Amino acid sequence: MTEYQFNDDQLKWLAALESGDYEQCRLVLYDGVGYCCLGVACKALGLEPEEHEEYGLSSYSFDGEFELLPESIAQRLRLRSNFGKAERDHPESHSHCTQMNDTRGWDFNTIAARLREEPDVYFFATDAEAAAHYRNH
Repeated sequence: MTEYQFNDDQLKWLAALESGDYEQCRLVLYDGVGYCCLGVACKALGLEPEEHEEYGLSSYSFDGEFELLPESIAQRLRLRSNFGKAERDHPESHSHCTQMNDTRGWDFNTIAARLREEPDVYFFATDAEAAAHYRNH
């Protein structure tokens, strides 16, 4: 089996998750203080959160997305979906990125380790595969 070759954007995201520089939140990309694992991807790849205020409450989005990755970022990361879908479903070992962050409560280092251990479960092998997938959405 060929060793998976991470692209530069994937390496930036994984390094950001492992950096300890980000507070963690759940259920949204950014809550004004912390980020979910997908929000860290947005930030690591150069997007800034956009603040929205309604009824005196603030919420934040990246390119109009509040809970899931903008497809442009998902494609750059070669993720199988904008919520970090695992190719194979398994109750423990193949949780989607959103499940690892929000439901299971895994910290960023644990999430990054899982992505590094089983990249073929979460990522397309090539930019061309990812582009074809997102073009068909």
